[in-house]
Amino acid sequence: MNIAKFLKIKSAFSLMEMVVVVIVISVLASLAVPRYMIATERVKSAEGVQILTTLLAAQKRYALEHSGSYKTGTGGGACTATLQDGDLDVNIPSPKYFDSPCVFQYPTYTYPATIVRQGSYTLSIDINGNIHCSGGAGSTCTKMGYNP
Repeated sequence: MNIAKFLKIKSAFSLMEMVVVVIVISVLASLAVPRYMIATERVKSAEGVQILTTLLAAQKRYALEHSGSYKTGTGGGACTATLQDGDLDVNIPSPKYFDSPCVFQYPTYTYPATIVRQGSYTLSIDINGNIHCSGGAGSTCTKMGYNP
């Protein structure tokens, strides 16, 4: 009779087992969530990179047609470029995660085009097609793998 009681299967977890499981899940979540946030931000930044690449190609075509002169927005260095005037021959739809892109006259300005992630960081493209990132909270640009 005592052996039957001893072999009886327990059907519940103890409080200590539950605490250990919660701690393990918490540690895993604390490691995974920051990586997930950076990964999603990297995916969102792809929209800006695509727009910048399109604008750089349009800027280069414009320069070929206008004796090497790049298109600039009105107002000099201010981000007030208008892309609807047809000079760049591109149609940039309204970005979902970024503000409207800006075009600048190269080589007066280092970057022919820039775009700002709605109140966060700025992506810029140089004449060679390299993407540069500045601003953002903490080291967002570095974590996403962009050049400063």
